[in-house]
Amino acid sequence: MYCRTDGSLKNHSRQSDREEALNGETSVRRLAIDLGGTGTASESNSYHVMASEPKSGEDQTDDQEEEKTYNILVIGPSQSGKSTLIAAIGQHFFPGSKIDYKHIGDGNLSRTKEVRAVELVSHFPSYELIDTSSRSSKKPILSDQHRSKGARVNIAEIRREPDFRKYKQRLNQYDNNEVHQVPPTSKKRYRFRIFDTPGLEDTDGEDVKNVANILEAVSKAGEIHLVLVTVSLGSHLSPGLQTALKDYRNILSDMRGLIAFVHTNLDYTSMHAENTEFNEKLTTRRRVLDKIMGREVPYFVINSDLKEDRPVCVYLRNNTIRDMLSLAQLNVPVSVHQMQIVKTEHMQTVDGHAISYCKLHLKEFERKTLELLSRSAARQAQSDMIKLKEAAGYAPRIAQHRYDIREAEARLAHLDTSDLEFLDEKTIRQGWDVLDLFGGPGSIEFSVSNLEYQIDVIHERMSGYTREYVHGGEGHNFWSTKITRGKWGDGDYHAKLYAWRRTKYQREIGLLKRILLSQRDTLQSLVDRIAMLKASSTVEEDAETKEQRLQIEADQSKFLETISRLERKALHLNFFKAVAEAGVYEGNQEECSKKVADFYAGYIPAEGE
Repeated sequence: MYCRTDGSLKNHSRQSDREEALNGETSVRRLAIDLGGTGTASESNSYHVMASEPKSGEDQTDDQEEEKTYNILVIGPSQSGKSTLIAAIGQHFFPGSKIDYKHIGDGNLSRTKEVRAVELVSHFPSYELIDTSSRSSKKPILSDQHRSKGARVNIAEIRREPDFRKYKQRLNQYDNNEVHQVPPTSKKRYRFRIFDTPGLEDTDGEDVKNVANILEAVSKAGEIHLVLVTVSLGSHLSPGLQTALKDYRNILSDMRGLIAFVHTNLDYTSMHAENTEFNEKLTTRRRVLDKIMGREVPYFVINSDLKEDRPVCVYLRNNTIRDMLSLAQLNVPVSVHQMQIVKTEHMQTVDGHAISYCKLHLKEFERKTLELLSRSAARQAQSDMIKLKEAAGYAPRIAQHRYDIREAEARLAHLDTSDLEFLDEKTIRQGWDVLDLFGGPGSIEFSVSNLEYQIDVIHERMSGYTREYVHGGEGHNFWSTKITRGKWGDGDYHAKLYAWRRTKYQREIGLLKRILLSQRDTLQSLVDRIAMLKASSTVEEDAETKEQRLQIEADQSKFLETISRLERKALHLNFFKAVAEAGVYEGNQEECSKKVADFYAGYIPAEGE
């Protein structure tokens, strides 16, 4: 299959041309994923994509390799191009397929109001740009069936054109250019499930509910392989957007190694060394976003305009999309069900007020306990009174220790595993990053040093480069490599460093084990001490006094456990969703504090939370 985008497209419908090409080569089916749990596709939360099937007569089973599924989450501010990017990805897989414009904003109004999913099943396509004016190729083209069409264009030569005017002319050129989707060399198919989400600034302050809705939708997929954050180059990084990005960075901290930024609404003609104003703007934005994320984050620049038909620009867009999706294959996925969702700044502030509210109640319980003991003092010997007061003081301490032990055990179970934890990454791609470094062949070195723990696994992707050396790496707490790019084509290199979770957190694991031993010993000592005090006392409580005392101890235990829950910085996904559904964090801080405390006190966690 190929998408013909030569000069004739200026005067004819691109859609009809592509449909003619498709009609001769493929049959069509629609794919949809249901998010509602009803077993049927819902118009409100599913997106239909035209997908190609094997030609009639082709073997569809014997040689067909099993599909590998990659789940991708797309987030970003309203009108940043999330839905348009997803539609462009659909065109990348199936050129000429029907575009569902009802989900795409018009530049002023966002259309995405809830999470929806796009599912694409195909081979992983690649593209080539062909110069049809030449019948002899300086370099071999990728596909024999297109050899008669002309020479494959070296896009790196276009990108490094020193004259800005000539560069723009080349990108705007229609004549003698065609973009071809290279026929697959393998029968292996991939399933990309892409989640579109409401804008980060469309939440009306309900950030907790918005995040919970997103995670509820993606939890059906089980795990996430890539998080794309779209930011329009035509908009400002407003304080509101920066705050929203910080909240999402904190909330989705378990996914931090999956994040990549996508700068949308780009005109590729702007990407030239002489365009210093644009380059400075892009560099400044990258620095701001890296600061928000706390590290250097991979980024892509793309013109996802669905009406774009300039062949060079169409090729660049498809090339960028392929690189973008390749990250999903490189990343170690994160299980949504095992995620710890970090509370927002607003939630933590409300929790502080709720803790103060709970502590006031604990003081009241202490007063009631002393009052209860005072009423019984006349009937009790002085020694028995002392023993009862001491025993009463142990009850809340025992409740606190039992809860702390459960928390420590849960934390230890989470950390002491062979799951991979992201450490760092280094990347360079497509020559965009190195226009001022490489005029032709050149070398670059990447290094990470003085890590607190050893590197256990390294995932790398490299094309257009050869490696000169590598030092350290797996089994060491440092790593460095030097790569050299050749003359032909652009270089693309990406390395991601991981450690086993038990390796990364081995100090905390050791500390938790020591704490657990100490807490268990202390708890047993307290229990034994109370038993001894009660056994040595000669006073028997009347039924009413005993009932009142036990109720006070139960209330104390409940509020102590509530305080411990409120002090958590992160929540299990199920707890986080329950909090969002209850809406207890909606409103001002004073209004929320009692609602939050009451909700935490009444919540019954499932096993594993």
